[in-house]
Amino acid sequence: MNTPDPTPSAAAVHRLLRIDGAGVADARGLLAAPGTLLFRLDDAAPPHAGRAFWHARATLLAAGAPADIDRALRTLTRADGHTPDLVRIDARDRLLVPGLVNAHAHLDLSHIPPVEHPPGAGFAPFARVVIAGRAQDEPGVAASARRGIDLSLAGGVVAVGDVAGPVRGRPTLTPALEMLRAGLWGRSYIEFFARGTPDEERQRTDALGEWFDAALAEWTRAGGEAPSPLHAPARLGLGISPHATYSVSRRGYGWALRRARRSGLALMTHLAEHADERRFIASGDGPVREFYEALSAWHDGRAWDVGDGRSPVAWLTEVLRGGDIAAAHVNDCDDADLQTLAETGARVLYCPRSSAYFRNHEVFGPHRYRDMLRAGVTVALGTDSLINLPAAHPGSAARLTPLDDARLLLARDGDAGGVDPVELLAMLTTRGARALALDERAFGFGEHRSEIERRSESERRSAGVTAIALTGSGDPLRAAFAGDGAPELLLLGK
Repeated sequence: MNTPDPTPSAAAVHRLLRIDGAGVADARGLLAAPGTLLFRLDDAAPPHAGRAFWHARATLLAAGAPADIDRALRTLTRADGHTPDLVRIDARDRLLVPGLVNAHAHLDLSHIPPVEHPPGAGFAPFARVVIAGRAQDEPGVAASARRGIDLSLAGGVVAVGDVAGPVRGRPTLTPALEMLRAGLWGRSYIEFFARGTPDEERQRTDALGEWFDAALAEWTRAGGEAPSPLHAPARLGLGISPHATYSVSRRGYGWALRRARRSGLALMTHLAEHADERRFIASGDGPVREFYEALSAWHDGRAWDVGDGRSPVAWLTEVLRGGDIAAAHVNDCDDADLQTLAETGARVLYCPRSSAYFRNHEVFGPHRYRDMLRAGVTVALGTDSLINLPAAHPGSAARLTPLDDARLLLARDGDAGGVDPVELLAMLTTRGARALALDERAFGFGEHRSEIERRSESERRSAGVTAIALTGSGDPLRAAFAGDGAPELLLLGK
């Protein structure tokens, strides 16, 4: 049994929560089967209509076999002379795992239903769907983000790396504020575009800098944690997202890097996502150039620094070397690119269903996430937007969760490809937290007792617990990933 806490006194215990499951697992693997978790809850809100989970500041007390938790509870009672307030959840038909991390999502596009993508259509038709369908005012953005949040919670997700797209060309804090109100963990990356003449780009980044000054003040007034270059956010933080190599110049990336360093903001970009991006960066032509020409926004390729044969990763190398950057997708990755990712410490946010939707494997070959992991690159799983997630199986339309992406990888790549449920669970929890620059200890169930008892209470804070219904018998970890059992959030930490 893992016992992260010396036995607390009754005066310190506001409420205990015991969750019994078919097993307990985290990024280290299956810890116990059957398994039980024990938490102390402070500032707790019980389940109620519209929110079927506990929401509390949760401190992990113990994780292990049910008999071990029984002994811990008896010891607690004997030490204090009475029985503490104990709430029990029976999830013995499900696997208990830490709350899941969706490392890459677009919550503000959650009002747009899934759209089929014709083979060979390229990225431009999809971009037109996004541009035409995006909410055009703050109330619409808020409603869409709330729907995405509700679908995320329904999918057992407690942390999201969200991209907050601009509204009528202006940055917005609205998705971040909705995440804050909902109690989610994660990052809200404020997205911007900056391709044009040097003067045009300077005007855009100057305006964006002024907006960030005001937005950070609004964020802290709303109860958000003030960004700091000295430490990661306790729960939910802000970030900057230069959209992509074909929509932001290197000057724009440089501005974002400097601003992120100065303000303690995380940095994320879309990188090497599709063939149109590769063609534009390497050759300076194709659908992306045609898009800019249609807007009368195209300038000489040399001014845009494209067309010299480089890959998107190679084009961005100096920026990657200069900062701690999360890169969404990276479907296009040759050996030199892989080495660059490993050397620069870039973190990859892989969205398997999105990649399959655009048939990127037909152009670039299988995604190299396994090679990335072997090279020491942090790889986390994301969903991308609802638009590119046609229902894969019953129930998937009622949730937004990277668990369904992990299941795709296990079914497609399997053991023969070196993919196992333990690796996938790490990509859904601790590696997701690391990719978003969160404290990954909140996305696990502790270490060995001799090590954990020395940790402070803040180090034992839990982001939450998700229960996954099992399909079949045997190893509950494999049964949870191999089937299509629904996830359910049982506890969301504060």
